[in-house]
Amino acid sequence: MNSRFSLAIVVVVMLLATQADALNCLNGASGSLVSTNCILGGDKCMAMSTTTNDVTVKVGSCAVGGAIGCDMDKEAGGARIKTCCCSGDDCNDQAYVDACSPAVTNAASLVLSVGMAWLVKMLAY
Repeated sequence: MNSRFSLAIVVVVMLLATQADALNCLNGASGSLVSTNCILGGDKCMAMSTTTNDVTVKVGSCAVGGAIGCDMDKEAGGARIKTCCCSGDDCNDQAYVDACSPAVTNAASLVLSVGMAWLVKMLAY
């Protein structure tokens, strides 16, 4: 048997075996998450929230390492980025993605809520 052909068969079998054992994570934008097999490896799923100019975008994905790590909360270039990681098939469901928000957004919501409550009280009395 040709050695190149044998090597090709081994590579295909290894890819199929890796895909069969790979973690499933929900991928896509918040509200339209789709379960996907993480064939690039990794043992965690990720939720990421990015806020720029008071606009927040939330996504789910496979966590494969690199520049965007797990459980980070950073500000860079005017954007606030927060990532949250979990272990287990499709653990980054919609509730998990929604809960992964930068602390700045949560604090701003609290301040706005208190301000609105004060304004309503002042106008009502």
